[in-house]
Amino acid sequence: MQATPENLKRYFGIPISEGLYSSIQGYQGGGHWLDHLSIEKWDDKTVLISEPYHFLDDDYIQLRRLCDDFNLDYKIDGQSTHNPGRCLRVTLWRRYND
Repeated sequence: MQATPENLKRYFGIPISEGLYSSIQGYQGGGHWLDHLSIEKWDDKTVLISEPYHFLDDDYIQLRRLCDDFNLDYKIDGQSTHNPGRCLRVTLWRRYND
């Protein structure tokens, strides 16, 4: 599934900002960690996947800010399907409060 602004709003609560551009762009940081975005269904949850080539300290700060602002959890690992061995995989999903 494509990571369109509409899907980011529907599945993750990330609002659409001016010009139908998702406000997620404001969380890029210096290293552009929001790269090769996709949305996948995993069992009972929908996940947002980013596969950047690198991940800098500022990117981690922006990732944490995004998760705090939109009630998301995340996982970072080296199992990229976009470009194995060259990209990281950042997986985000909605945090549900029981």
